[in-house]
Amino acid sequence: MDDWILDRPDAIVAAHRAFVAAGAQIVLAGTFRALPSVQPRWRDVARAAVALARRAAPRAVWASVGPTDQDPAELAALVDWVARDVDGVVLETFVDPDAARRAVAAVRRVWRGPLVASLVPDDAGRLQDEMPHDDALGALIDAGADGAGFNCGTGPASVALAVQQTTVSPLWARPAGGPGAVGVLRSLRARCRWLGGCCGVDADTLRAALQGV
Repeated sequence: MDDWILDRPDAIVAAHRAFVAAGAQIVLAGTFRALPSVQPRWRDVARAAVALARRAAPRAVWASVGPTDQDPAELAALVDWVARDVDGVVLETFVDPDAARRAVAAVRRVWRGPLVASLVPDDAGRLQDEMPHDDALGALIDAGADGAGFNCGTGPASVALAVQQTTVSPLWARPAGGPGAVGVLRSLRARCRWLGGCCGVDADTLRAALQGV
C-alpha cells in the first residue's frame, strides 16, 4: 500500500472514488501502518495518503491508525502529524483491548476531534481472553473514544457475532469480506452508527449492501 500511495497515486484516488460512488460517506486514508517504527518515510506516506483521500472525498476523510507493539505515543505522533488535514480518526485492528485503551488515551492527548476505537473478534465473535464485550468497549469510551466497535475478524460473521454480544453505543463495525458479506452489512445497518467493510470488501459489495437505503 505504501508503495502505491507514493508511486501510483491515481490508482489510490480511483479506488477511493469507487467507494464514494458506491455510497461511502467516509473515506479512510491509507495511513494504517504509516508509523515511525514501520515506515522510514512515514511522514511522506501519511501526508500523501490523506491528500489522495481528500481528492476523492473532500468532506469526510478519516485517518486509519493501526496497532503497534511500541509505545502508543507512536500512534499519537502519526495522528498529530495529519491532524489538521483529517476529519476523524479510527484506531483499528486491535486484538488486545487494553492496548486499544492505552492507544485511545495517548491519541486523545493530541486529537480533540471524532475518535473511534475498534477491536478484532475471533471466529465466534469473542475478544481476547473472552473479555466481556461491554467491558472492553466501555473502557475505550471511558478512555476518550467517541465510539467503539469491531473490524476485520475471520469473516463477516465474526463481526456480526461480536455486535450481537454488546449493548454499547455508538457502535462501529467493519467486517472483513467473505461469503455472506452483503447480508451481514445489511443486518448491521440499524445497530451501527458507522458501518463499512474491511479486508476483502470491495466497492461492489458495499453498493449491494446499501441498496434500498
